[in-house]
Amino acid sequence: MVASMYEVGGDCLRWGFMPRQRYSQPISIEVTTISNLLSSNSIQEGVLDSRVWVGNVHGKYTVKDGIRSDEDEGEPNFPIDVVWSREYPYKINFFLWLLSHDRIMTADNLLRRGMNVSSLCCFCDEDDETSSHLFYECWRTRRIWDYFVEGCRFEWTYNSNVTINVKSWKFNWCDERLSQIWNNIPVAIWWCIWRERNARVFDNKKKTLVTLIRNVKLQAFFWAESNTKMLGLMANMVIALWDSLFRHL
Repeated sequence: MVASMYEVGGDCLRWGFMPRQRYSQPISIEVTTISNLLSSNSIQEGVLDSRVWVGNVHGKYTVKDGIRSDEDEGEPNFPIDVVWSREYPYKINFFLWLLSHDRIMTADNLLRRGMNVSSLCCFCDEDDETSSHLFYECWRTRRIWDYFVEGCRFEWTYNSNVTINVKSWKFNWCDERLSQIWNNIPVAIWWCIWRERNARVFDNKKKTLVTLIRNVKLQAFFWAESNTKMLGLMANMVIALWDSLFRHL
């Protein structure tokens, strides 16, 4: 309740948040921002609290207004078409949103939040686990990317920017089915690496490189299948004929 967060003393209104010793730097910045915003508002005693979205005239939040607000606040190039693409399930959209903001709960982010976890990458056990390390810099996970790039004479360089990565990967294979499968590969690699990372951390289970690469192919195919008519092209066929389908650039 808003009423529980302030005190009135004479003509002065004082806001009371949690004790300052509990503030981390990001929270301290947010509290200062909120305090500055609240200082310009008056309190009407006896009026029920309500939430109002200030991004439009009717006071109700919509995703469209939220996106427009982000654009107004300096993110005009946010990869909406990639992150919130209808080609992927909603959980993948959310995963891409976290990845694009470096909010995936890798070890460095967990340690930053005070969690007692190992900082080492569970794939190589050599370097600290960060988003950039886990998804490409680790020599074990990079072998997955290398498998799809090498042998295809495909000119592509990994970039930590989600949008640049996905868009630079796109290639026209003169076959809508193959193009759709191929264009899904980067997202499929990220997702399969993340699932494997969690399986290793929480379940102590490991898959071989060959199995992970096969899973990437299958994931890319199934997403493509949900958006494009495969016309007789089946998952097992794609796995068996991958080299002849995608390695003749």
